[in-house]
Amino acid sequence: MRLRLKHFAWSVASAGMVLAVATFVSIKPVKSSLQALRSEAQTLQITDRAGQPLTISYQNRWNVYDNLPLYAIPQFLQEAFIVAEDKRFFRHGGVDWQARGSALVQNWTARHVVRGASTITEQVVRMINPRPRNIWSKWVEGWEAALLEASYAKPDILEFYLNQLPYASNRRGVAQAARFHFNRDLATLNPREMLALAVLARAPSSYDLYKDPKKIDAAIARLAASMAERGVI
Repeated sequence: MRLRLKHFAWSVASAGMVLAVATFVSIKPVKSSLQALRSEAQTLQITDRAGQPLTISYQNRWNVYDNLPLYAIPQFLQEAFIVAEDKRFFRHGGVDWQARGSALVQNWTARHVVRGASTITEQVVRMINPRPRNIWSKWVEGWEAALLEASYAKPDILEFYLNQLPYASNRRGVAQAARFHFNRDLATLNPREMLALAVLARAPSSYDLYKDPKKIDAAIARLAASMAERGVI
């Protein structure tokens, strides 16, 4: 019996060592600043004498044209994204273990994936280091998210996220999405339109505001109700 326990303990220790080494090898921390990442996608741009761009390409990995500082992004829109994507964004260290546990129970009960639990930080990690969507990737992304939060402040992570999250037609970030979907600058959007941007970010291919503008109504109502529960609306 003692020999079996010793063998079991050795197997567990070996498996743990293999997991630790594999995780260490797979982790890709951000080596430069979040803002410096945009230089990877810099392309030739022609401007007029006043510096206004005459050519713009959306075939870039990053949004290099329409980046806004966090203070220029409406507070209501920031709150909408936090409620929609990561309610405990300012309280976790990169991974929301409470949300992960709840999602695991729901997915197990439904016998298929009905809910994810990626934090905003983990989504930023996924933008920087794209991987196949599987359990191993989720494990590594959790570690990378923790490292990212140890190096950057929450406002910096949120600012990068809101400027770089992908939308339809190769648009990235809320400024480009506002112009594409509403043909207006971000600051001119009303609360309902800002809620639409938060909903569209989660499933940009599921809604077409030009072909069927009412399809998104139910999702906007659900998000508004969640914000009302938190006292934001």
